[in-house]
Amino acid sequence: AKIYNEPDPAQRFLSRPEVIQHYPQIALPLGVDEFGDRVTWRLVGKGLPHGVVVGSTGAGKSSAVHTIIAGAALAGICVIIADFKADKEYDGFRDWPNVHLVAQDTYSCLRAISYVEELMNQRKTGGKSAKGAPDAGVPVLFILDEYAVFSEKLRNEIWPEFRKADAEANLPSTPPSVTSMGALYREARSVKIHILSVLQRATANYFDAEFKHNAPLKIQVGPVDGTTSQNFWDNFDIGSTIPAQWPGRALIKGPQGFIQYQGFYTPDPATAASESDLACLRSLRPG
Repeated sequence: AKIYNEPDPAQRFLSRPEVIQHYPQIALPLGVDEFGDRVTWRLVGKGLPHGVVVGSTGAGKSSAVHTIIAGAALAGICVIIADFKADKEYDGFRDWPNVHLVAQDTYSCLRAISYVEELMNQRKTGGKSAKGAPDAGVPVLFILDEYAVFSEKLRNEIWPEFRKADAEANLPSTPPSVTSMGALYREARSVKIHILSVLQRATANYFDAEFKHNAPLKIQVGPVDGTTSQNFWDNFDIGSTIPAQWPGRALIKGPQGFIQYQGFYTPDPATAASESDLACLRSLRPG
């Protein structure tokens, strides 16, 4: 059965001063465990500034990400989304308060990476935020959907062709967007910028050792095969323990070991039609 995402009053902040003051206590909703306790993502204090969600089509990954977006927006976090799939999955959040940007084509997504890097550098140097940009003290959640797949193709196919076609330009060996993402993963947490990557597959070519290091919060939605489980969790068997017949069932690793939980169901604002779905979204929408 669906467990609708219900807002936590303690995680609803209405003003910038409130968001800034309570930033260390922000816990984004994920779901409930077998004991009925809420499972959350604490952005500060547990060494989990960045994360990754992996799950195949139909497993409930989209709802898991929607839950995080809704929780972040409700807490007053500035949400920036770059969807390299270039579909309409995030259209419904375009008009949500605190959702700052939804990029859904390759150029716009690459520009979003540059924009977030600019925000980081401005915050590091104490520079004034650009017009329309989030204030320096406001936390940012940067969501990248299928960037790893695009990045792998960019590094191995597209960028070498660019360099070959324009040898006189002396282009760098590494694509600028890859360099920018490396800087963001290393430095952004210090200025309240957090990154969440979304993947369908966590095989070695898309989820390498550096990615593992940069995304300490790992969430698996739905079962995966042994090879993927070994690469994602360093455990061949654990990834297949999630029942396939329960959409939204997820796995996370906490201080005491692996935890299975049922992810909250957050409807897609663009397609929600039932009264239950619409009521859920009304309760979660900031404002």
